[in-house]
Amino acid sequence: MGVSTETEYTPGEKTSSGTVAFAVRSSCSPFWMTGEVFGHGVQKDAYYTDGGFDSLINFDFQRFLLSYLTTSGSLIAAQADVDQLYSSYAALVSTDPSFNVLSYLSSHDTSLFLASVANQVALQNQAGTALLLAPGGVQIFYGDESGRRVGPSGSDPTQGTRSDMNWDALDADLLAHWQKVGSFRKRHAAVGGGAHQKLQSPSNVYAFSRTLNSGNVADAVVVAITPPH
Repeated sequence: MGVSTETEYTPGEKTSSGTVAFAVRSSCSPFWMTGEVFGHGVQKDAYYTDGGFDSLINFDFQRFLLSYLTTSGSLIAAQADVDQLYSSYAALVSTDPSFNVLSYLSSHDTSLFLASVANQVALQNQAGTALLLAPGGVQIFYGDESGRRVGPSGSDPTQGTRSDMNWDALDADLLAHWQKVGSFRKRHAAVGGGAHQKLQSPSNVYAFSRTLNSGNVADAVVVAITPPH
């Protein structure tokens, strides 16, 4: 089947910050459209209702998680903040089929998370857990899962985020962890789309459930995040 594409109208073509939102829409239906509005967080606005976007890239997740981990040192220590974030995302995504977001850790337009935590692989490991268990959609920027380091920047301060993939120096343990949590997410639609509920647990464990009942999809998970080894 052939698919034709065309540039789609976006509301407020140029924002007050000078950012232009854009997307490409297919002529086939149904179609899922994710847009980029630099700096946009998690809120439903005219980009959804007038522009027709199904989701927008979430620029907030990276900075929130970076703050939580660098301040508290672990997901367990930061669980109150993480749970508030998860709860707010899930409350919107799980109740409104016309709203979603796409969260990330690293971006070619902002920074590499691993570089932001001074190449501490243990924090990158925990960040991967947080991202892959986040409500809504998530994207993995190449090398976040394998320990890719930032490269030279030159005249462009973000150029270093686009360094070569570290094919010859993959962090096997980091990659295995991301694959494990990613596979869990893939098997369970409730992780990204379910209602979120924090569960009682020992102080050194962060536990929650996600429950999804939508159409012919019924799924539920219980997640317990324990201290890193």
